[in-house]
Amino acid sequence: MNSLSTLKPLIGLKKTLVITCRECGMQVTDDFSGQVFTHSSLGAMLQRHDYLQQESLEYFVGTKGCTQIIVAGHMHCHVMDTLKKDPFLGRMLQFNLGAYFKNPNVRVLPKTVRDQMLLELNVIDQCKLLLDYPFLRDRMRTNDLHLMGVVMGNRPDQLKPVFYNNILYNTVIALN
Repeated sequence: MNSLSTLKPLIGLKKTLVITCRECGMQVTDDFSGQVFTHSSLGAMLQRHDYLQQESLEYFVGTKGCTQIIVAGHMHCHVMDTLKKDPFLGRMLQFNLGAYFKNPNVRVLPKTVRDQMLLELNVIDQCKLLLDYPFLRDRMRTNDLHLMGVVMGNRPDQLKPVFYNNILYNTVIALN
């Protein structure tokens, strides 16, 4: 288990919902004192038509008063490794593997760059999916909610933002 203290610089004093991978999940430490909540799903992937998940998100944003959502992906996730090996499974999930595998530029990239690209695409796809929910989109328009996507490496100093309120921060995505 990883600690959410890695995200502390991004969380600040805001009530935050962190969406993370169920299998590689993160635990909330005591230093957040009830200000941080986690929603875990396989590979940190959300499903568009999962109404229980949608109700859960509404609960955290509406009832708990979260003003920030962070989608956290991380390197060396064994769920991502499984998805890279099984495109059928990837197509079943809200995930952009089709474009990833069809793009000829991907084949010439070093493995570490391909893995980084895949991870960033997943985080960005999940952030875009969250923007499809009207109750989240409306709160973002009124500046009551901020949506952030980050990719974490092995060390705390390897925290890389890739998405903030519908703005992309990476350059690898241009290959897609």
